[in-house]
Amino acid sequence: MIRRIAPQFFTLDIPGALAYYEAKLGFKCWARGETRRFTRIVARDQHAIHFRCAEPPQPTQQTFG
Repeated sequence: MIRRIAPQFFTLDIPGALAYYEAKLGFKCWARGETRRFTRIVARDQHAIHFRCAEPPQPTQQTFG
């Protein structure tokens, strides 16, 4: 039986994601230290979500034969 999960969300805007999850959804941020500049964790009611900084998507060149 699964009792807890900790999903990882990739975002281009960690400060914006944190602001939304804290202000609108009531999560509290963990791991704000400089050593975790590209990763943040928010938690509420014993549930955690991990955010990671993602690079903007790059266009791909497709060739059709």
